[in-house]
Amino acid sequence: MKYFVSDTHFLHKGIMRHCPWRNRWPDVNSMNEGIIEIWNYWVKPEDTVYVLGDLALGKPNKLKKIINRLNGHKIIVLGNHDLGKQFYLDNGFEFAYDENIATDVCDEDGHRLTVSLSHYPFKPSILKKIYYFFFDRDMLRGLDKHPVDNGQVLLHGHVHDRWGRNGRMINVGLDAHVGPNKDPMFVSERMVMDYIRVFDL
Repeated sequence: MKYFVSDTHFLHKGIMRHCPWRNRWPDVNSMNEGIIEIWNYWVKPEDTVYVLGDLALGKPNKLKKIINRLNGHKIIVLGNHDLGKQFYLDNGFEFAYDENIATDVCDEDGHRLTVSLSHYPFKPSILKKIYYFFFDRDMLRGLDKHPVDNGQVLLHGHVHDRWGRNGRMINVGLDAHVGPNKDPMFVSERMVMDYIRVFDL
């Protein structure tokens, strides 16, 4: 099974102020442990997990210890807070990319579809750029890396809990999808296929 996630923000104390569901943890160490537990609940050792950026924001030696505890065959598409590709390749990731990529997703009946993967959502229109300039400048980060809408479904991160789905964009950020027990869910390839089917993407 393939899983997709972004914006775990291990080691990042500041993220706890911006994402309310993280307030369940009293400190950043507790948050790290909680997210490791959530990761390993969804991702089994034989699964493949695509991290679409912003895995962590902290000291590399601490991050190494966290990565060693995470299940799955790990692939990362770098975001604006990530270390360089070589760090991840040297520490448990099978592939690391600093450009947008694509992969196939498959449902339980074997139907396949190719989706695009990026840390960033689609490149915004001029009007949206103006709006973001005045009201949400974080959305203007990395504009040179925002993919152009090519007609494919895009799995992305960066926007945290601003949306779960927006047109053909599916946000796989940890803050975007919360299950019935109020814990965040990793987005599986079958969930992606369900989104595509239900919303006719």
